Amino acid sequence: MRYGTKELSDNILKAMEGRTACLMANHGMLATGASLEKAMWAAVELETIAKQYYHALLIGGPVVLSSEEIAGVRKGFASYGLQDGARKVASR
Repeated sequence: MRYGTKELSDNILKAMEGRTACLMANHGMLATGASLEKAMWAAVELETIAKQYYHALLIGGPVVLSSEEIAGVRKGFASYGLQDGARKVASR
């Protein structure tokens, strides 16, 4: 899609539903946030993940996790970095 077209805009709006960033083929990325700092964080995070994916493709492709493994990862991230034991050790 050519830049500046309604078609591109409509596709971006659809891709951004429920998200803060997206990649646009042949255009780059779009990242938003409640502040410029948060938008920049999202942009850097997206670039980092895209780079990791690219490197995974170079070595044969990423290993895709099952739905059960993803559920476990989400559960783990809910408290990631917030463990009481970690705080106690860090505060000593």
